[in-house]
Amino acid sequence: MHHAVAVALGVAAGSAAASFLISRRVRPEAAARAITMLAVLCATSTLWSLLLVAMANIVQLHGIAERLSWCSNLAVEHRGRLTPIGALAVIAVAAIVYSAVRVRSQQRRLRAPSGRGELTIVPSAVPTAFALPGRPGQIVVSSGMLRSLEPDECRVLLAHERAHLRCPPPSLRPTHSACGWRPCRCSHR
Repeated sequence: MHHAVAVALGVAAGSAAASFLISRRVRPEAAARAITMLAVLCATSTLWSLLLVAMANIVQLHGIAERLSWCSNLAVEHRGRLTPIGALAVIAVAAIVYSAVRVRSQQRRLRAPSGRGELTIVPSAVPTAFALPGRPGQIVVSSGMLRSLEPDECRVLLAHERAHLRCPPPSLRPTHSACGWRPCRCSHR
């Protein structure tokens, strides 16, 4: 198990070092894709090492290995509590899972409802505007934002938000394509 954690952490450290070198020696577009893939590899190997440390510590608690027949041979010694590093790994894994579930639920809540128009105006004094992903997507603007803008500025705001629906910002395009999202349908560079 110690070797597996060392390999996973080595992959994470190697990915970080490689991304630093790539950013200085490769064209920006190719570097962004490579660094995105290395970041995903780094995050995956870090999560894997956290899971290995957490599970190895949980298995060694009294009674856990006995209940799980497939891992009773793995528990070298039994403890009454987690080691400090094991407790930190369990807390980190729990925080990652909680964060992922929270982000996913927010994304589901923010999907554009189907059957509505392209523009939704929400009654709020706080000036805000954003584009919601979906098919066909939706632009949400607060009434406070509309009151604070001149007509020409409103047209610019709507054009800006429509651009977000058509294409992610240039800084996020490599991330989106690495994650398998739809290709960009715009031509600005």
